[in-house]
Amino acid sequence: MVINLLKVRFLQIYREFSSIGLLRILFIVCAIAPLLLIFIYQKLKVSPYGYIIAGVFLLLILSIHRKRKDYFFLYKLSGNPSPVYFIEYCVFSLPLAILFVITKQFLPLLPFYLLMFTFSFLKPTVSTYYTFNGIVQFVPNGLFEWQSGLRKNLVVLFPSYLLGLFGVINFWFFVVSIFLITVVFVSFYSEYEPIKMLEAKEHGAARFLKDKITRHLLYFSLLILPIVLISLVHLNFWIYTLISFVLSINLILFGILLKYSYYYPNSISSSHQFITAIVCLISLILPISAIVLLLNIFYYGKAINNLKNYLHAYD
Repeated sequence: MVINLLKVRFLQIYREFSSIGLLRILFIVCAIAPLLLIFIYQKLKVSPYGYIIAGVFLLLILSIHRKRKDYFFLYKLSGNPSPVYFIEYCVFSLPLAILFVITKQFLPLLPFYLLMFTFSFLKPTVSTYYTFNGIVQFVPNGLFEWQSGLRKNLVVLFPSYLLGLFGVINFWFFVVSIFLITVVFVSFYSEYEPIKMLEAKEHGAARFLKDKITRHLLYFSLLILPIVLISLVHLNFWIYTLISFVLSINLILFGILLKYSYYYPNSISSSHQFITAIVCLISLILPISAIVLLLNIFYYGKAINNLKNYLHAYD
């Protein structure tokens, strides 16, 4: 049964790849994936990075796990979805595990698999009910993506933000924290609102997108400002703080532009989550992270053209 389920997972991945186009697939497989593996391999040669990389991947797995919608389906098939989850995560983390073994970073592997095993026994958010209304009520009006996203991801965001506060002890806690926070917030933009919400302010495509970008980037900047300021305690790393901040803002912008480039009322885009995950990983490789800026320029025009189909009456 597990083998059949893994086959289904690979078919789902293949379908997601097919939806982004042949050229993008070739670019990811032939350029991005090898560079990312080389980057991780080089970093794993330095002792502290083993724990940092393991921690980043664990929180990404936890973020994915909390959003899974197949709990009841797997429960009906097997009676206990947790072992199935664990086997799936082991298979998909195999390339990372191989890199750990090659670089002789054995110590981080034990907590990595123990925590991944523990995550597998947590029920996904869709099978439980959380509202976090006490937190969500502070979200400014109009940021509906944040209201929905915080309810689903606060369990991941809270420890990620807390890690950033410990940046006063170690600068790299800040780097891991801001990356994880950004990845989670970018995922908020995979759900497409009803057409009525687009038309509510009666703005044309360009003004609607400008207001959306300005508002979301401003509030996100204010959100991460405390951990950014804390990281400046390490003055020797100020340039890395600046780079991390700019990359983080750039990724949020990418998530918004990608959303409205493919916007279709009342729908959820699984390809959005897949593409943004790839782009977030690309951003870890500093020389190549400039690609995100070029993508934003491309998707800005695409988003404007797509929104004109829905907001042409207000142009």
